[in-house]
Amino acid sequence: MALGRALGRDADIWMDYALVANAQVTPTLIDTVRSSRALLLVLSPSYQNSEWCQRELANFLDNNPPGGDREAVFVVEQYPVDRLSLHPRLQELTPVQFWVPDANTRTPELLGWPVPNQDEHNPYWEKVNYLANLLANHLRAPLVKVLQRPPAAAAGASPVVWVAGPAPRMAGYWDQLTESMRLRGWTVRPVSRDGYPQDGVAALREALDRDMDGARLLVQLLGDEPGARLPGSDATLATVQHAAAKALQQSCSGMKYLRWRPPEIDLEQVEDPDLREILFGATRCGFEQFRQQVLEALDHLKPPPPPAPAGDGMTICLAAGEKDQALCDEVGALLVERGWDVVSPSPVPESGENPQTFRETVDEIIRNSDAVVVLYGRESHLWIEAQYARTVRLLGRQNLALGVIEAPPGEKPPLKIASRNLQTLDCRGGIERDAVAGFIARLGAEHHG
Repeated sequence: MALGRALGRDADIWMDYALVANAQVTPTLIDTVRSSRALLLVLSPSYQNSEWCQRELANFLDNNPPGGDREAVFVVEQYPVDRLSLHPRLQELTPVQFWVPDANTRTPELLGWPVPNQDEHNPYWEKVNYLANLLANHLRAPLVKVLQRPPAAAAGASPVVWVAGPAPRMAGYWDQLTESMRLRGWTVRPVSRDGYPQDGVAALREALDRDMDGARLLVQLLGDEPGARLPGSDATLATVQHAAAKALQQSCSGMKYLRWRPPEIDLEQVEDPDLREILFGATRCGFEQFRQQVLEALDHLKPPPPPAPAGDGMTICLAAGEKDQALCDEVGALLVERGWDVVSPSPVPESGENPQTFRETVDEIIRNSDAVVVLYGRESHLWIEAQYARTVRLLGRQNLALGVIEAPPGEKPPLKIASRNLQTLDCRGGIERDAVAGFIARLGAEHHG
């Protein structure tokens, strides 16, 4: 029900009751897994120990390569899980944790156990709604034709941001913020919000030094709860993390350390003097405003991708209207054959898709491509001109690698575009393979040279 509300329509949901009973994986089950757009895993000891469940996961991952910085797998944690025991592609994902550590003993407490109450502010229902919106955003994204997936980025190439381990009541905010960061290509440390040892200051500082090494930005979400004192010390998790972040900020020129506290916190009501001092210097605003502030800071810090070699290794956004999809398949296959990677977004949203989300996703494809090639066959010249204007708006004239291939039929209105940035290839008499390949190579050479 929550997913249907977030998605705006009913979702086709299949649950593997057979695997729960540890039944044998059947061809029908495998086909169902392979054809699914998303996989929701509820991690438990029995799931991890099931040979059939692991086979189900492997089949899904084999048929769903990661899309940029996104996975089509969503992980629900009922209890703490050793990350290293998971499939390598799951180890960096942020699970939606349906448990919280006890404030004093740190033992895990399952949310909603044994039966969740109906209070809408119950953390259990907040987690359900958060998970439903994650799934809905994934399902609303339009499917695109990826004729060859771009090669994976080199290991360790993703820039690092450190987000302090939160107090229990800040856990939901931590999940939302770190998910936004990962979607933008950042590596978040620590991997999980409950990943830091709290059995002593020395062990905690060692873990912090390891996670902060190489970080480009430091972030801490603060509440009004001081947390338990670490053994043998008056310090808490919040104060030790703050001290480590301040020390790194002071030793690294230009390092930013962003702190946030909810606007409803009254400093005069905070009894712990150390926590009150940390809160005093934190940004006081709504969470969404702070999240945007952090994302803007990340956008300024992330280095631009290195230019691809001319005519080699480029990822091309191949755009075609509804009337030119057959032409798009033909040209796309030609480009892949010559060694380029091609992504061809659908010209219109699918039935039930959110138009705004569709437009934003296509914009993101254009931004992340090395070149945009528009096919002008039977589609209206107005559509082609609109694609030119859209690409210029997104990429800017100084960073523009845009070409138009004019395909059959020969008789059609000329394009009303006058620009030195636009390269055109006349193939109105028929698609010539060598001419198209040479055109793309020149487009890449001019852009990257």
